Amino acid sequence: MIAARAAQLPPDLRVQFPTPLRVKARGAFLTQLDVPALAQALCWRLNALATFHGGGPWAIEHRQLAEQARAIVVEQPRLTWIDWERTSTRSGEPRTMTLGGLVGGAVLRGVPPDVRALLLAGSLAHIGKAVVFGHGKLELSGW
Repeated sequence: MIAARAAQLPPDLRVQFPTPLRVKARGAFLTQLDVPALAQALCWRLNALATFHGGGPWAIEHRQLAEQARAIVVEQPRLTWIDWERTSTRSGEPRTMTLGGLVGGAVLRGVPPDVRALLLAGSLAHIGKAVVFGHGKLELSGW
């Protein structure tokens, strides 16, 4: 179903992050859109969901998808880092935590069919850290 819908998407897409995107690459949170890192994070998220809530690990070649994502050209990036705070009382003592991420969007040019399917699947599952707080929502539209 996702592959069929992704095949209908054009190769040029607009990606939007209406809630903070918290994805780490090389030990630091992304401060600009890095499509291969985004693809890798999507693969990890979808694999975890398949492993724990599906029939087992997701049988997909993660490195191949990340490599395909390297060919994508990012245009018109309009991304901003925003922070918000929450208070955790989990350990008994209230503790303030700052959770931030990228919001905004960009145009992706030349998105290969397999990466379109990956992005479409990610739009259903959210991506990155703090997804339990609604972070990492990804929206796609044709450009």
